[in-house]
Amino acid sequence: MRLLPLVLVACALTACGGSSGASRPGRRPHLTAPAQPVEFLSHGVHTLAHGAFPGGSRFAIVAEHYRFQGRDYLSLSASTRGGAGSGFTPAQVPGVISFGLFGECAHPSVLLLYGVLRAGADTATLSSSSGVTPLSRPPVPTALRPGGVLVYGMALTPARLVVKTPRGRLVESLRIDRPAACAHRGGAFSVMEFAKR
Repeated sequence: MRLLPLVLVACALTACGGSSGASRPGRRPHLTAPAQPVEFLSHGVHTLAHGAFPGGSRFAIVAEHYRFQGRDYLSLSASTRGGAGSGFTPAQVPGVISFGLFGECAHPSVLLLYGVLRAGADTATLSSSSGVTPLSRPPVPTALRPGGVLVYGMALTPARLVVKTPRGRLVESLRIDRPAACAHRGGAFSVMEFAKR
């Protein structure tokens, strides 16, 4: 049995900035190869699931299958109709389940968990004060090759994500707490998950 503490890094989508690409005076720019564009593969963008937050905001979970610098990738994202969203590449997150969290600031205690369960025979549930809920499994086109089964569900925090084998052996148990990501009641936020090993 493995209990992994969860470290959450939150980012309010209306408040995060990027790094500056300006070079320092007196320094030569690095010579780089010409940029290669991202090439979406045939039928590479799929909406996999729809739902709604408690406040009524609709969300969609989308998979994007693309090629970049000679390699194929699959990314998952969750977004609202208002344009707020989050995304990640499951192959870059190790473990029996790779996932992202997404929420709206009007109801910060409710999070949308979405990701890929590596072994399709395993079961993944969210348990909280409202009970135990199995994660939903929408159909995924085989051409996407997600490396497992797409799963998603709503978590009323604090919650616990539990993954078990078909024989009932516990292989993952992660606590999910309410993030302090919102300065006001508008907008949305995403949470990146890092499990300490």
